[in-house]
Amino acid sequence: MSREAWQDLSVQISRRRLRCVLDPLLCLSRRGVALIRRLAPCAELWLAPAFLGILDSWDLYYDEPELLIGSLSMQEHGGAYREDEFREALGAWIKLRDDPGHGQLYWAGDNLHESSLAPDVEATMLQHFEHLAQGLEHLLPKDLRGAPLAAAFPDTVALVAALDHAVLLTLREPHAHSGLRAPPGLDPTICHNLGRWGLPCKRLGLGDDFVQYERALLVRLFVEAGISSFLWSGLPLVVAHLFVPGFVGGVASEFPGEGEPRPVKGIWEDAGVFWYSLSAEDHHGAA
Repeated sequence: MSREAWQDLSVQISRRRLRCVLDPLLCLSRRGVALIRRLAPCAELWLAPAFLGILDSWDLYYDEPELLIGSLSMQEHGGAYREDEFREALGAWIKLRDDPGHGQLYWAGDNLHESSLAPDVEATMLQHFEHLAQGLEHLLPKDLRGAPLAAAFPDTVALVAALDHAVLLTLREPHAHSGLRAPPGLDPTICHNLGRWGLPCKRLGLGDDFVQYERALLVRLFVEAGISSFLWSGLPLVVAHLFVPGFVGGVASEFPGEGEPRPVKGIWEDAGVFWYSLSAEDHHGAA
């Protein structure tokens, strides 16, 4: 067969992009917007609707950033967050929102018209998300329901669960780049609070085979996105996975089957969170 017969043949290999839900604390960190702007062309990034509500009232929180935290437990888990950091991040988000060249971001709204869904995400995901979010809201302590950031955590985690193949991207400690180091056993702020609400969180070490493989893929993604310097500079990024056995394959399994009656389990019962750090220093320090 002559070489000319293959001239019109082309082969294109596509790889599914990382699907990642962004923790509101990462979004409101000093370098969060810069990271998101650079990562958006290379990954599928999702925002929780409660975080969009914060942006809608950005002028209120810009004037009074302490309202974002309320009574949220952050003193021992990220207590170094500063009000000027929230202001800086809010200002950067407003600029990003008004910039048509920032790259595509996705989110779940109250309905399809108010949502921005990725091309391969079906509208039924919105119903799953609402069901999951409502189940988590019942676990939220009453004293935290008035804190916007605390209210954004259930939305964020529910969105991770509702989306197929999604992970949560968060921070382990917000000011490692300022010389403050987190104790070895310290969980990310969102994981710490989820643990208080009955969702146990487990840190995965470097020796885990799955962590090694997945982390290598994510490091390659960061190299391709040109943001390796964020990790080199000490930004303590964390990847978290959800295990929600009450919600399998997009179907809630909280009803008893045939046979003897048994107690109905909630959709979040027996759920858990598994996380690991992308920071090279954290991994060198882990046995």
